[in-house]
Amino acid sequence: MPVANGLNPSFENINLGGINIAAGTGAPTMAAPKGSLFVRTDGSSASTRLYICTVASGTWTPVTTTA
Repeated sequence: MPVANGLNPSFENINLGGINIAAGTGAPTMAAPKGSLFVRTDGSSASTRLYICTVASGTWTPVTTTA
């Protein structure tokens, strides 16, 4: 069901201003615009929870977070 900002919370991939925000299991491998974010729902450590696309061809770099 759409919400006030027009986004559907059930989508696994949202495009905002030319970047994608996606979620899923496993490390990302898809091509995406540079600056896109991927939230890994099965990530279990400070370096496997969030990724940023650094090259549009699908090069993803883990973002280290605090626990």
